[in-house]
Amino acid sequence: MPKKFDAVLQSDLGVFEIFESLTDGKKRGLIYYILKIKNSQSRIDKALIITENLKRGIRDNKELIRRV
Repeated sequence: MPKKFDAVLQSDLGVFEIFESLTDGKKRGLIYYILKIKNSQSRIDKALIITENLKRGIRDNKELIRRV
């Protein structure tokens, strides 16, 4: 798990619980997506987008990474 993504998830326990309820494959896909981003600020920005989308109830990985 990328440290920055983990820190964003840990900052909001509700989102952390939602993330933990995802299937292992969905979690792995999101982690891999974050790891592909080279710039640390971009990683944080994408992690924040993912957490906001999780709060909105979005569960499709392709939709989770898009800004709404």
